Order: sequence, then C-alpha cells, then structure tokens
Amino acid sequence: MNDVLNIKDLSVGFKQGDNIRQVIHQISFTIQQGETFALVGESGSGKSVTAMSVLRLLNEPPVTYLGGDIQLQNQSVLKASQKQLRAWRGSHVGVIFQEPMMSLNPLHTIEKQLSETLSIHRGWSLKQSQPKIIEWLNKVGIRNAQNRLKDYPHQFSGGEKQRIMIAMALINEPALLIADEPTTALDVTVQAQILELIQQLKDELNMAVLFISHDLSVVKQIADTVAVMEKGKIVELADSQSLFAKPQHPYTQKLINAEPPDEFRQTREDAPELINIKNLKVWFPIEKGIFRRVSGHVKAVDDISFTIKQGSSLGVVGESGSGKTTLSKALLKLIDSDGELLFNGTNLNQISKQDMTKLRRDLQFVFQDPYGSLSPRMLVSEIIGEGLEINDIGTAQSREQMIIDAMKSVELDPEIRHRYPHEFSGGQRQRIALARALVMQPKFIILDEPTSSLDRTVQFQVLSLLRKLQQAHNLTYLFISHDLKVVKALCDQVVVMRAGKVVEAGSCQAVFEQPQTQYTQALISTAYL
Repeated sequence: MNDVLNIKDLSVGFKQGDNIRQVIHQISFTIQQGETFALVGESGSGKSVTAMSVLRLLNEPPVTYLGGDIQLQNQSVLKASQKQLRAWRGSHVGVIFQEPMMSLNPLHTIEKQLSETLSIHRGWSLKQSQPKIIEWLNKVGIRNAQNRLKDYPHQFSGGEKQRIMIAMALINEPALLIADEPTTALDVTVQAQILELIQQLKDELNMAVLFISHDLSVVKQIADTVAVMEKGKIVELADSQSLFAKPQHPYTQKLINAEPPDEFRQTREDAPELINIKNLKVWFPIEKGIFRRVSGHVKAVDDISFTIKQGSSLGVVGESGSGKTTLSKALLKLIDSDGELLFNGTNLNQISKQDMTKLRRDLQFVFQDPYGSLSPRMLVSEIIGEGLEINDIGTAQSREQMIIDAMKSVELDPEIRHRYPHEFSGGQRQRIALARALVMQPKFIILDEPTSSLDRTVQFQVLSLLRKLQQAHNLTYLFISHDLKVVKALCDQVVVMRAGKVVEAGSCQAVFEQPQTQYTQALISTAYL
C-alpha cells in the first residue's frame, strides 16, 4: 500500500513573546491508503494541533514548527508554498471540523457554500454543481435536500449542520479525510449512518482517514490503527484490536476504563410526583403569502404525557428535531404551550407571570455547551451569583458564602471564583454551570446534553458528580441526551421521542432490555451498548 500521510518526528510550539511553548513532542506515524487511523486522548493532548498541522491550517505565528516533517503523498507540507497548500486543501485533503456552528458562514446559503469548493477545485458553475450538491446532501441524510438548497445555516439543527460539513469535506472525494470529532454532536442513529458512510467512501475511493475522537466506543468500531496522545506525545501506538484487548500504557488503560457504570438505576416507588405533564402541545404556525396566513403547523411537541417522581431522573432521547429541547423550554415556560404542566401540584400554564418568576428558583437549566453558556465578560463569582442578585436573595456577605458553598458542592476550589471562564477547561466550565444552577437550591434541573462535548474521563467525573448531588439534595433531573450509555448510567426512567411524539416510555431497564418499537430498537442497537 502507498503512504498517504507520513509524519516524522514532528515538534510544534506556540510563540509567546520571546518564549516558545512546545505542545507537540517528536511524534511519528504513517497512514496508508484505505486505512482508518484514530488519534485519541483528552482535551489538550495535542490531537487537533497535530491534525491541523497536516495542512498548516493554524496561524504562523504564533504556531511554529520546531522540527520534523509532514509528507503528504510524498510531498513536504512544511516546505510547500501557500499556492500549493491551497490546491491541496479541499481536493487532496478534506477536513470535517469539530464545531459546525463556527465552520459554516451564517450569511451564505448551503448551496453557495457547498458549490464554492467545486468552483475552486473543478471550475464548475453553480448550475453545474447543483446535482452534485443534492447528491451529497442526500448521502449525508439531509431530508428534502432539493428544497433546502436556499436555506441558511441557522435553519438547520446542530446535527444537520454537522452533516452539511461532512458533505463539504467529501464532495471532492479527497485522498485523505481528516475528521476532527465528526460525530460528537450527532444522535446515535445519525452517528452510525455517518460512520458507515465514511467507511463506505473509504472502501470505494481507497481513501485514508485520520479520525480524531475522545469516544473510544466509536474508535473501537471503525479504526484500523490507534495512536494515544497525552501532553503532546504519542504514548501508545498499535492496531485497534490489540490496543483495546491489551492496553500497555497506564494512560490508555485509564481512558478505556472511564466508561459510565453498566447498571440500571431504580426509582423509589414511595417518592411523590414532582412533575406531571398531560397532553402537552407546542405547535409553531407555518405562515405563507403576503398576508402571512397560517397554512399549517410544525408540531414540535404533540400531545405528550409523562410524570417524574421527586429525586429521580428522566432521560429524554431521540434524534435531532424530535422535540427534546422544545419540550424542555416548554417545561420552564420559556415558550408557550397547551395542556397541563403540573409542577408540585401547580399548573404552570394557569399561573401569573409574577408567580412564575418566583417559581423559577425551583426550576433550573444546565446548557449543552459549557463554552457558549457562560458570559466571557463576567467573573465566575458573578456568573454563579447572578440569580441570587436578581432575586434579591440574602445580603452581599451571605451571597458570597452561598457562592462558595455551591462551588464546593461541585468540587471546585472557591479561590478560583475571581477568574474568567476562558481560564478553565470544558469540564471545569460545566461544573461552574452546575454551581450556577445549584446556588438557587432548586428542586428540578433540566440537563440538556451536559456531557456531550466532554472527554470520556471528564464525562465520567461529571456523571458521578450529578449522582452525588442528586442524593445529597434530593434533586430531580430531566436529562436530554443522544448518548444512551450516559442515560443508562444516570436515569431510572426514559422517554423516547420522535417527530414531537413519545413513541416509547418506561423504566430504563424495561426500555433498554425489551424495546417495543422499531425506532427504539434502532437507537439501542446503534448505541454500542
């Protein structure tokens, strides 16, 4: 086989004034035609810096290459001109970036963005490109692709945006695909489809794949070879089967063992009901014509009923667009809904705005993205204490103590409260978000994918923390996730949603062990449980 990529003794650093901070230390590996090579490790291990160096996508300076070489199809990347690099980017090498929200231009239609790479590398006009664009949007699972060409990125869900990024990377059928966490934001069924698509294309085109991930269950399924990175060094390199069967390095063993506990949790039968939802509906009108007449409705949440007992956890699972997040917003009265919405016996759809404001102390939300949900201009103490100040709870002195207690409860050092969010890792930021919710001493917390962007080891720590906090404070959780392993570890009850409806509900054990619907069976079979 031919070598598509050959990295030899590569060292990379970042210039900081007169100093250079080295982040990659003499790493070497080869990827052959038709091979899937996985690079794994925690955040900050150097995975993405290594991958982005393949096409020199990082700004120089501050990035500086301290030694070694990168050979792409026997040509030196580090000695290549900018013109040569531009020719390789998108044609010889495709890249799927980790964050689709940041990678797509909000001002351009999807058709324009996908046609750009065909125009640059093949010289095609927009009209010539259109059949190819539709073909690729269909391949990556965008529904009704032909009618969505003129849509903008904000009109797609997070999962759909990631699929569009994948189509953009593969549309020129490159020799090497760099996939930087390509399935992190996707549901398990879509994840399986994307991985199958990448595998299929790899086989069809004899393409090489550099796959970067912190999800070892995915890596185990698709990788031929695995390199484990820690602190800028490759600490273990082996074929996938050998590495997972007999990991040699302590760090590899730590990563592999950082799996959620494989056991079912049981609901306390004598616990009182805290949440009771009956026939809940959230319909958005579809308006057409000059007079904006209503021609139909998008039934985001359609006639849903369930209960949650105090001190228990309900997992809500389903694909992107199934109505999970809309449901959570309706529960917190952030959007209007019809039906009964009982919290501790009070129908939230029948109380005044003033009474709802008082109740919000008992209802808290932890968002999916620990980077986007914290204000970069506020100190940690201001972020955590904002709710106390708004609700005029306590004195300045007692609020400070409440902030310190909340930080201790999520295992954060209170001394860091005078720092800004950018100074912390993703896991630490998510703990700050948890402290912000807990400081209000709520009864009910909605957790919207709180661990999806975290490394497995950090994810494991946050899950353990959530269970500990639930026991200590008798908290009730609504946990939204596409990771069924995480749902199984944290929740005792589960609701499966599809197209705004509940297709299956019950205890985690009953639903996971004996799923009744084909949809639930498909979700579980693709979750690598």
